[in-house]
Amino acid sequence: MRDIPILVMAVTATPELTARARNAGAGGGLPYRLDPVRLVAAAGMVAAS
Repeated sequence: MRDIPILVMAVTATPELTARARNAGAGGGLPYRLDPVRLVAAAGMVAAS
């Protein structure tokens, strides 16, 4: 499963929640109401790793 890029989206994307998501294997976290440009950038970053 480590080969599948995962982004976590949460209503409250606090630094603590993002850290917990990364520790669980996610590539990162984004707030639920997100900017499309930020989503594309984050997806590119996770896919490249």
